[in-house]
Amino acid sequence: MYALARILALVLFGAIGLTGCAPSKLPLARKAPPDSYRVYNGSFEQDTGWTRSAPMGFSEYAVLRFDDRDARSGRRSAYVAIRRHPRVPQALHGWTQKIRPLPRGRTIRFGGWVKVTGAPHVQFGIEYERRQAVKGRTLFSVELPPVPADGRYHFVQQQVPLPEDVEELVLYLGITRIGAARFDDVFLKVVD
Repeated sequence: MYALARILALVLFGAIGLTGCAPSKLPLARKAPPDSYRVYNGSFEQDTGWTRSAPMGFSEYAVLRFDDRDARSGRRSAYVAIRRHPRVPQALHGWTQKIRPLPRGRTIRFGGWVKVTGAPHVQFGIEYERRQAVKGRTLFSVELPPVPADGRYHFVQQQVPLPEDVEELVLYLGITRIGAARFDDVFLKVVD
């Protein structure tokens, strides 16, 4: 067995030598660290990974589903629609996902594709809790910029440095007013 391994190694090195490539000149394949993309099911192709974030009885006036009628890529997107005014003003109707493992003290980039119709207030962002209060606060949020309500998918993203004392990090997406939005290819990536 050992002799066969030596013969295979010699043949491999001989083949490399005949092609004019020394082993030190071969390109190295570099992969991203396995935890650099931290959103599970960001393309909404499966029925898992996300938690509904909506008041009790939301189905009387709103729709929350992973929908196969209109996706930017793949076959499904996350669809949120509010048809009439809810009883609870400013409540988020959409999905959330806790991000694990926590990228403490790292810079992250998050975003995705959003398609808006009507005039909803789209909320697509992160919320993180710190162990130590800063100016009396421990809970902070960063939202992505507004998306035009033109019925087309738009790419939005933001880069955020997270503090070392992050205790919890949640990605959220949804709407708070009458209208509809679709989300697809949502991501959160460690960039440093």
